[in-house]
Formats: sequence, C-alpha cells, structure tokens
Amino acid sequence: MRIDPKYLKYRKHYILQSIYASISIFILTLILNDNPVLIASIGSTAFIVFAMPKSITSQPKRIIGGHLLGFIIGSCFYVFPFNNYIFFTAIWHSLSVGITIFSMVVLDLEHPPAGGDSTRDDIGWL
Repeated sequence: MRIDPKYLKYRKHYILQSIYASISIFILTLILNDNPVLIASIGSTAFIVFAMPKSITSQPKRIIGGHLLGFIIGSCFYVFPFNNYIFFTAIWHSLSVGITIFSMVVLDLEHPPAGGDSTRDDIGWL
C-alpha cells in the first residue's frame, strides 16, 4: 500500500473533502436518527460526491433521482412486510433491490448507493 502521489499537492482538498463529508453525515445522522441502512447509503453517496466529484454517478440528477427511486420503491415494498418469515423477507428485499436497480438503469439515474434505500425495514425518517 502506498500514499497517493497527488496527496502532497492536493492535501488541503483531501482534508476539506473529508471534513465536509463528515459534517454532512453528522447532520443526516441527526435527521435520520437510528437507520443504519440509510446512513450507510448516504455515506457511500458522500464518498462519491466528495472524493469523485467528476464521476458520472455524482451528477445531481443521478444522486437525487436514484435515492428518490430507492425511497419510493422501498416504501411500496414496506407496505407488505414479511418480517416473520426469513425466506419471504429475503425474497422481498431482493425484489426491492432488483426493481430499484432496473428502474435506475431504465431511467438513466444510476447511483449505486441508492440501491440500499429500498431495503430498509422502517420509514422512520418520513
């Protein structure tokens, strides 16, 4: 393992990006309270936005659209939970993620971390 050769030249940017990402996650954690799946999903988004701002997946339409799709599809699946049966829960979560991925690809809103939005067990942040 080695240190990125660009680090010395851009260390100020690297440090600021990390601080901004930490502040964003802190604020979202306060808002979302105790929802680890959403916090992990938003954390992955923060990494993409702050560490790879020129990446195609860090475009605002993909971030907002992808998370919105994940939220909507996850909410639809939340209406009919199968929490008592592990087999049905596994099918339900996998269908939710699969449909979210399919929808993101069809609508050109690919944002990988947003797939996790569709797998939550509660909608406590509404």
